[in-house]
Amino acid sequence: MAKTKLIWIDATGGQTYGSKFHISALVDHFVSGGMNLKLVVYVKEPYLDPILSKYDGLEIIIVPLLRNKILRILFTSIWLPISCIINRVDLVYYPFDIGPLIKSKTKVVLGIKNPNLILPKELITLKFSRFHSWLCRFSAKNADLFLYPSNYALQSIGSKLSNGIQRGKYVYHGLDFSDWDSVKSDDKDFDGNFILFCSNLYKFKNLEILIRALNTVVNKLERDLELVVIGDFVDSNYEFKIKSEVKKLNLEKVVHFYTDLPRYKVIEYYRNCRLIVIPTKFETFGHMYLEAKKSRKPTIVADIPVAREILNESVIYFKPDSHDDLVQKIVEVIDETNADLNGFYKELDFSQFRIQHECNQIFKYFLKQTE
Repeated sequence: MAKTKLIWIDATGGQTYGSKFHISALVDHFVSGGMNLKLVVYVKEPYLDPILSKYDGLEIIIVPLLRNKILRILFTSIWLPISCIINRVDLVYYPFDIGPLIKSKTKVVLGIKNPNLILPKELITLKFSRFHSWLCRFSAKNADLFLYPSNYALQSIGSKLSNGIQRGKYVYHGLDFSDWDSVKSDDKDFDGNFILFCSNLYKFKNLEILIRALNTVVNKLERDLELVVIGDFVDSNYEFKIKSEVKKLNLEKVVHFYTDLPRYKVIEYYRNCRLIVIPTKFETFGHMYLEAKKSRKPTIVADIPVAREILNESVIYFKPDSHDDLVQKIVEVIDETNADLNGFYKELDFSQFRIQHECNQIFKYFLKQTE
């Protein structure tokens, strides 16, 4: 009988709604795959508890103290690798950029998602970004395998890490679309005349250009349109800047910010919007791209490398720094004057972006490391 593999996942770095949603889907599909393994997942909050009842080989360890960032870094970089040695763990997966500062026989897979290493200085939101970069670079020396969410991330971030390309693979993030199929469309609370942008908000999300474009469309071009932004501001200074801009332009009645919405409500907003605009200047992947295409709504996207890689020609692009270009594209959609409007509805092949596909790919690499 084959030896049961002991795999640990350090998910203590997952703090946003998107990362928690993704880890939940990942763990759920891992444990339901019939693999001969014992899976231990470390988290800060009990959001994985509903999965526990499904599988005997799953252990969830909640460590609330790790909400403290210093303790979380010490846990990830020092305590966990020592514990892996003591418990003879076959493989440990760190999905959030930072791994061990101690080398051991335990195989280490390091997930690299944060674009911090390649961001221009003026767009860095992360506190202690230099320290984060140092930890990422140093712990990368102890990784046996790097997993990136896109080929763009592999090439751009991998070039900044020790052997980051040679020991790297890219595995597209997957989404569990079952909730999209189970939520029934309900438009009673929507008039459908709004732009939607759904994402956690960092400086590089470029939200200011969308607000200024909305101001031009509403006030100068006299179009009836609102903006709904769903997501948390990661940086309070950026939040102040954006909301001050909204107030300065007298857009308080047409720009609406929402946080902590239940998943079904987010899906309803996607299904009932007039169009989706994704203005972000930097991404290493972006679940919002997939959600936008799943909604089957017209989608306007800032023209950046990873967007082209994921979406190909299934959306319409605008120049990330061009207010006029974005205004023109928005007006073409709401006035339905664009001869290529059907291009907004080009199908995207979702087969490589499903959570099952991601799990299969990751497990393939895990098992190779532990053979």
